[in-house]
Amino acid sequence: VVGGAGNLGKAVINAFRLQWAVANIDYSENKNAHHNIVLKSNADPDQQLENVKKTLTNFSPKFQAIVSVAGGFTLGDISDKDILSSTDKMLQMSLLSSIMTGNIATEFLDANSFLGFTGAATVVKENNFVIADYAVGYCLSKISVLHLATFLKDSPKLPTGTKVFTVNPTTMDLSLIHI
Repeated sequence: VVGGAGNLGKAVINAFRLQWAVANIDYSENKNAHHNIVLKSNADPDQQLENVKKTLTNFSPKFQAIVSVAGGFTLGDISDKDILSSTDKMLQMSLLSSIMTGNIATEFLDANSFLGFTGAATVVKENNFVIADYAVGYCLSKISVLHLATFLKDSPKLPTGTKVFTVNPTTMDLSLIHI
């Protein structure tokens, strides 16, 4: 579970661990995970990915599911003076973690397994993508995650029979999100 130390990640790990051994990949530990891979915020992302994969090899050669629930939420109107930094933050938290998840899946998913991502229902309306004016970076990052999942569902780089899915919540509990 990429992002297994956040609120959603903790819930996913608690559910999964009832039937499977679970690894958490995040910037902090989840004590309910069977194995933790703690990322460093200042590390080179490509080197960090390689370190994650080396550590995963010691945990299990193949997985039945790999899920990214990493993300977050930042406000940001296109006219805001800090729109670039708020968008960069969202891309780091949501899109890059999903790309990491997809890359890990190309090596570690077993045949007929599951690959999951967290999107957002608010960015899709009648098969079109929508950007809310109050959360430009958030919406762009979630649209990108949905595009990534669509691309990966037909990718020959994934094992045979991989089922790719997105969970697209319609509402958020803003009391749990630290803005």
